Amino acid sequence: MKMNNKNIWIIAASISSFLLVILLTTFIYSSLQQKEEFALWPQDDSGALIAQNQAALKNANNKPAAEIHDFDPSRDYFEGSAKAKVKLIVYADFDCPFCKDFNPVLTALAPVFKKDLVIIYRNFPLDSHPLALGAANAWLCAAEQGKWREAKDALYDMANKTSEKYLAMASSLNLNKKQFADCLSSEKYHKQILADKAEAKAAGISGTPTSFLNDIILPGAYQIEDFTDSTGNTRKGLKSLINQQLAK
Repeated sequence: MKMNNKNIWIIAASISSFLLVILLTTFIYSSLQQKEEFALWPQDDSGALIAQNQAALKNANNKPAAEIHDFDPSRDYFEGSAKAKVKLIVYADFDCPFCKDFNPVLTALAPVFKKDLVIIYRNFPLDSHPLALGAANAWLCAAEQGKWREAKDALYDMANKTSEKYLAMASSLNLNKKQFADCLSSEKYHKQILADKAEAKAAGISGTPTSFLNDIILPGAYQIEDFTDSTGNTRKGLKSLINQQLAK
């Protein structure tokens, strides 16, 4: 059966409309996801991970909208002195690439200030990362056996996170496998993680990484030294910001 020009045009228009809907949906999803992941500087030479979050930059140094629970050495996992004058509370997501980039910055920062700074690590699994909640639970399951630093680094390096990979991580860290597996399968820390996340959202956090430097919100992955951010603006690095707090 032959098709006339009108039918061909209708079919072509329908296909074009369908493709346009797919492209718009993909663009909107990508935009929403990018808004949840903050980067302040270009991530690599290829530009593959260059991202900007204008809202985060505009809100930098704002006061939190609500209180987050104070640092508790018996509950929180931290580096530095528990009696330090300056507290840096970091909320992160194990599936966030900018959190992964920020992780070694924090590791290098801790010994710079020694007794004057404490870095506290907390979870903020993004809704756009369905595996992040399980990863946060796996981290705390390893942490309860004393391997929170090693598990943190391993989880950031882990691609395609699965229960099998978490169990393999437990073996590599010489954890008690049964204790870890029971913790994992029972989702032992899910309620705590989600409660911390809800509290942080009420305080103004909308993406990762986001840090509280005493009572100042710092959205994004900062560097230790002063740096030029992804918009071309010069920004104070963590060393300068922490020294400002110490001078108060």
